[in-house]
Amino acid sequence: MWGGLILSTHRIWASADLDRQYALETVGLLKSWDNVDGLFTEYIAAAYKDYFSKPTRFAVNDLSLAESLFLHSKLSYQKIIKDSDILGQLARMTHTETLIRTEVTQEGTQYFFTLDWLHGPQMEIISTIRFSLEEPAEGAPLGTDLISLPIQANLEKLFAQVPFMAQVTGRDNRSVTVSFGSQQKVREGDVLVVATLDEVKKHPLLKSIVGWKLTPVGKLIVEQISDGMAFCKILEEEPGREIARYQKVIQIQGGSSLGTQGVEQSTHEPQSLVSSTPPQLGWISVSLPTGSYTRQVNSPASLATLSGGGFILGGKAEGQIWLTQSWFADLGFGYSFWNFTQQNSSGIQTAISQTGGVAGSALMLKADLGYSYLIDGDFLGPKGWVKLGYQSNSYSLPTSTAELTGPLSLSSLYIGIGGDLPIRGKWGVQANFNYRILTGVSQSWLNETTLSASDIGLFLGVYYRLNERVSFGCGFEVNAADAGFSAGSNISQKTMTFLPQLLYYF
Repeated sequence: MWGGLILSTHRIWASADLDRQYALETVGLLKSWDNVDGLFTEYIAAAYKDYFSKPTRFAVNDLSLAESLFLHSKLSYQKIIKDSDILGQLARMTHTETLIRTEVTQEGTQYFFTLDWLHGPQMEIISTIRFSLEEPAEGAPLGTDLISLPIQANLEKLFAQVPFMAQVTGRDNRSVTVSFGSQQKVREGDVLVVATLDEVKKHPLLKSIVGWKLTPVGKLIVEQISDGMAFCKILEEEPGREIARYQKVIQIQGGSSLGTQGVEQSTHEPQSLVSSTPPQLGWISVSLPTGSYTRQVNSPASLATLSGGGFILGGKAEGQIWLTQSWFADLGFGYSFWNFTQQNSSGIQTAISQTGGVAGSALMLKADLGYSYLIDGDFLGPKGWVKLGYQSNSYSLPTSTAELTGPLSLSSLYIGIGGDLPIRGKWGVQANFNYRILTGVSQSWLNETTLSASDIGLFLGVYYRLNERVSFGCGFEVNAADAGFSAGSNISQKTMTFLPQLLYYF
């Protein structure tokens, strides 16, 4: 009994703390950044000034004095507004609960806008809006109207992604005041459903808020409206709960068409332009490699040099687990097969080729641990990585001393480097290079010991990000291996494949 009472009391205090923590009453407007020499700075500032000059539920804090300190920083302005520590200090210094960060990137004839609403001081992303505008026709001015109207419309969408539209600002006995601002058309006689914030779900890597759990505590009736404030009376309260300051209005009932949040829904997942829930753990991919396998063997003991190959078909599955925002682990599996034929140095087909060739196959297994460097701090933006891992490639061919064929396995410790670069809209390019720093060779048909070995892999590709969960891509992959043996024999082989790929983030 006492344990239940303590737990219940703790839950009430936890909800009150969350309600207060996510009051979202003050907002600071960071100077915008763009890649066209500050072309949009004044237009965006004017759009924000016009929007917040009307009554809203926010008090705008002046950041100009603190932002002037940024001019003396060695960091670029783009990196400053991506730095959570710097922005956290700014929020504490100016007593600002939330910040609006605006970035504009020109790509061809389009301007891509990103509006982030950040909660201080940890700079969690409350919500994000992305939209694009077409460059004006030649000779037409950029103009304030072209920027202001879309900015203000998307600001409202940005704030609407949070599952509450207002909050309680005070209570005196049975009278309650609620701050709405000009964005909600609440009327006298409307009934407001009030809830307390029980839980905030946060993305473990992206530092964004992906869910809110709200529990209804009571209802209010609006008696009077004045300058964005609603003066209300309490209609009812849930047993054991009280309507209090900082709690949230999740629904408007009775004549208002703006209430979209049902009372029975206690959990709301905020929407974004591209995905309802951003990826949290990693990704998996499948691809169907097609291409060529080539092989050359030189054996002084047999006085023979043979070369051949075949057309590859196969399948490949890979996955990545995000350990932190920067650290990750990769796993991969691949299988391919081909019909193998070869000829000698005089261009004459060998016996197996004259009978139609033999079946060849390859099995690939790999695992690695890597570190990503986010160039501009954006998890889905440009980045580079380095990784260390283990890979095994097993090539299967029938054993034949006369044909100098047989199974061959290469086990390698490798280091890899690569990068991901978004280039335009949802398009991007990716590259990866793996170099095997230690390679072991296993074979039994050549009767020679291994003296040296090398093994490299290269991938170049392009992708299209359909949304934050799904992307399609294609690319070229080259894997080349070479081994030298004690009696002077040498084996070199290479696969060159084209890989159409489907990738899913989870």
